[in-house]
Amino acid sequence: MSSTKELSLGFNKLICKERFLKVLRFFEQIMVEGRLKSRSYKRKKVRTPGGRLKTRYTRKRPGKAQCGECGRPLAGVPRVKETEMKKIPRTARRPERPFGGVLCSICSRKEMIQKARKTEI
Repeated sequence: MSSTKELSLGFNKLICKERFLKVLRFFEQIMVEGRLKSRSYKRKKVRTPGGRLKTRYTRKRPGKAQCGECGRPLAGVPRVKETEMKKIPRTARRPERPFGGVLCSICSRKEMIQKARKTEI
């Protein structure tokens, strides 16, 4: 008689453990840290090796650097955060021409022509 009680108790523990794991998985999927709720993070669904779907949170990439005059995207300026930009060598941060990293090539050419015309007069 005692052996059947032990078996039934073991079975109940097993069921409780399965339920607990099910609830734990459920909260793993839904309950998120408060800082991850903001939209400054990108969300990407990833399938784990166990076959479950998880949401992976990554910081958004900054927008492309824009020309100060016309607003075109600047060529030769990397799309990285300010902190990462400090780690990049200065020559890789922006083009090595006058107004490089501030104006696009077309606007800088116009600016240089205007300055040259002003000095002639």
